[in-house]
Amino acid sequence: MYFDFSNGGYKMGTTCNHKQITDDHVFLSTLNKLNLNKNLVASTKQVHLDKIKYIKSAGFYKSYDGLITNIKHKLILVIKTADCVPIFIYDNNKGIYGLIHAGWKGVQKKIHMNAIERFLDLNSELNDICIVLGPSIKDCCFEIKEDVVQLFDNQFILNKNNSLYLNLNECIKSDLETMGVENIKINQICSFDNKRCHSFRRDGILSGRMYSFITY
Repeated sequence: MYFDFSNGGYKMGTTCNHKQITDDHVFLSTLNKLNLNKNLVASTKQVHLDKIKYIKSAGFYKSYDGLITNIKHKLILVIKTADCVPIFIYDNNKGIYGLIHAGWKGVQKKIHMNAIERFLDLNSELNDICIVLGPSIKDCCFEIKEDVVQLFDNQFILNKNNSLYLNLNECIKSDLETMGVENIKINQICSFDNKRCHSFRRDGILSGRMYSFITY
C-alpha cells in the first residue's frame, strides 16, 4: 500500500492510490502496518512557497511546505503530493530529519536549498545529510509553457515533439550537489505514468493525494 524508502533506522515512504478506500484510510492503514502512532503525526497546509519550520510536537502547521524535527521528538512528518516532489532528508549522525513538498514554484524559490541550510543551522554536516526524492512527475510527462521555461536553466528543459518538458528532479539534485550534498537518491517512478500514483496533471480535480511520511 506504499512505496517504501526506509533506511538506517528511518521509516519513510509514500502511499499508493487505492481505488476502493480513501487516501486517509490508506495512510492510517500504513501507519498501523508499521506500528506507528497516529497521534505523533505532524502535517502542514502546503502553499507552494519556500517556508520551512522546525517543530517539536505533533499537530497541524499552517502555511509551510517543509517540516524538520529531531528523533528525540518521535514525530511522523507528513506531506501530500500528486505530482510534486516529496523530498526526504535525514542525518543519521545528528538525528535530524525533514520532509519537503517541492513543486516547480517551490523549487524555483529553492526550498530544497533552504532545507539544507536549516540542517546546517542545526549543526548537520553536509556529508552526513541523505536525500531521497520520492515518486513525482518526471520530464517524460511534465510539459510546461514558456512562462515556466524562462524560470529554469535550459539544461533541465527537454524539447520533445515541439513541446517543452521540465526535469524537476535533476534541477533539485544539481542545486544540492552544488551545495556539497552527495548522498542523493532519485526514485524513478513517474506519478503521471504510474497508475499506483495520484497525478493532478493526469486526473485534474478528480486526483487524490499521496501521503509521504518519515519518522524514526
